[in-house]
Amino acid sequence: MSLPFLLIVLALGLAGIVLLVRRRGGAKAAPLADAMGARAAWGAAFPEYPALGIIRAESGQAALIDFAGGRGLIWSAGEGTVARVLRPGLLRTCTAKAPGLCLRLNDPDAPMVELTLTEGEAHRWRDLLSPYLVGADVMEPLV
Repeated sequence: MSLPFLLIVLALGLAGIVLLVRRRGGAKAAPLADAMGARAAWGAAFPEYPALGIIRAESGQAALIDFAGGRGLIWSAGEGTVARVLRPGLLRTCTAKAPGLCLRLNDPDAPMVELTLTEGEAHRWRDLLSPYLVGADVMEPLV
């Protein structure tokens, strides 16, 4: 077989795979587009902690969940979501990283999370997340 023929077959094969994935729903965004989606995703992860309040990022990438006796964080990861109940000491650092915040967690399954937030959200979320930091000295100023 000639090289041009093999390149055409390769290109068509890749295009076919992409189309199959899209048609089967594999290219859907994570379900945090609205408060109901965030509530449903949180409920699937932690049914024992029903959401009482939701602070959703404008980007739809993450949400803070208030529940009786605590707060949780849920964020998009690929086509799914990851949720954590926030406890004191869970966050090692909370630093500004355009556009948003970079969280380093004491969690081997999710050691770092980059949240896409507006400047106003970054300030507010940093304040809301501060009780869960290992120590106050690990918060760097937002510029």
